[in-house]
Amino acid sequence: MKRLSALVATAVLALCFGAGQAAAMEGGESAGQTAGQSAGSGQSASGGSGAYQLGPRNSATSIRVLSPGDSGNVSQSNTTTAGAIAANGNKTDQTVDQSQTGGGSGSDAAQIAGQEAKNAQYADADAKAKQIGAKNDALGIRVLSPGDDGDLTQSNSTSAGALAANGNKTDQSIDQSQGAPEKEPVKAEDAKSAQPSGSDATQIAGQSADNRQSADADAKAVQVKPTNTATSIRVLSPGDDGDVTQSNDATAVGIAANGNWTSQSTTQSQAGGGGYGSEYAQIAGQEAGNYQKADADATAVQVKPTNSVTSIRVLSPGDDGDVTQSNDATALGVALNLNSTDQSIDQQQTGGGRGSDSLQVAGQGAWSGQRADADATAVQLGAKNEYAPVRVGSPNRKGTHDKKAKQEDGGSVSQSNSVNAFALALNLNATRQALGQTQTGRGSALQVGGQGSWSAQSGYADAFGLQGVMRAKE
Repeated sequence: MKRLSALVATAVLALCFGAGQAAAMEGGESAGQTAGQSAGSGQSASGGSGAYQLGPRNSATSIRVLSPGDSGNVSQSNTTTAGAIAANGNKTDQTVDQSQTGGGSGSDAAQIAGQEAKNAQYADADAKAKQIGAKNDALGIRVLSPGDDGDLTQSNSTSAGALAANGNKTDQSIDQSQGAPEKEPVKAEDAKSAQPSGSDATQIAGQSADNRQSADADAKAVQVKPTNTATSIRVLSPGDDGDVTQSNDATAVGIAANGNWTSQSTTQSQAGGGGYGSEYAQIAGQEAGNYQKADADATAVQVKPTNSVTSIRVLSPGDDGDVTQSNDATALGVALNLNSTDQSIDQQQTGGGRGSDSLQVAGQGAWSGQRADADATAVQLGAKNEYAPVRVGSPNRKGTHDKKAKQEDGGSVSQSNSVNAFALALNLNATRQALGQTQTGRGSALQVGGQGSWSAQSGYADAFGLQGVMRAKE
């Protein structure tokens, strides 16, 4: 029977990816092992980052006339940061192990294994941070001037971070073993019939893994005219000025990530003999295809946030308390794709006899298509924080009462304008396929197994936050 061998030879064209050599053995027995491996990887990563400051300004002024006392700490900062990362990571492992043991006249043994792994990755990350008219002013004026000026911290910060990452890992393993040992004849005249003469044993295994990934992350943070101003005026001026902290922050973060893990394993084992014209065939094919696309956009805009602190004391004992003012616009967009595929085929055949036919065919296919899109936008237009206490004959809590004065030290004031937008689009896919076939005995045996898994996922997330004209005032 050579028809099965002809069909097997046709299947070789579809499952085999390489060519080997056939070795001639004693007794007219021919054994052929063919193994082919192919791994192709194409990766492209692009990262762009831009940071712009046009008119940031820091100014600290302290005027004292008859001037005992210390001036405190002043810290002013204008910061624009843009960071973009585009990364591709790929790891491919392929292993083929073939072993043949047998004997007899005219027997044919063939093992054919082919593996192919393809990976195409594309990552693009763009980050832009802009400050146009950021300005920090601190002014302290004391005339007859005992007392200390407290701590002052003013900050204008614009940060944009974009991350586009692709990660792929592919493991493929094929293990084929054939054993058809000779039988010990009971009688000398039965020695010929005890040999597996003319037997054909064929094992064909093919694996293919295809992965395409695309990640795009864009982040933009813009501040147009954030301004921080702190002014303290004291005339006959004992007392301390407290802590002042003012901050304008615009932060945009975009993350697009793809992760894929594919593992394929094929194990085929044949053991048999003791008959004429027996044929054994095992055919296994695996294919895993994964397509992923992730897009994340984040935009944070502040147009005219302003923080202003003014403290005026004339006959001026007493302390000014803590003041904290903040304008925040934050946008975070995350688009994530994760895929894991495991495929395993295990086929075993044991048997013998005259004219026996055994055939096992197993095929597995897994396809996954994923798309994730996340957009986040946070906007502040005219947010403004002001703090302006005025005291004339101005004792503190430990001093004497003055009808024209507030008796407070100047307590703690915290003002905040915040806009937060968060968008998350997530796709998760896990496929596990296992197929085991076992045949034992004589006669004709046929096992055919097929598995197919298809998954298509799409996720969209949009987040939008807007504050118009805001004013928090005490």
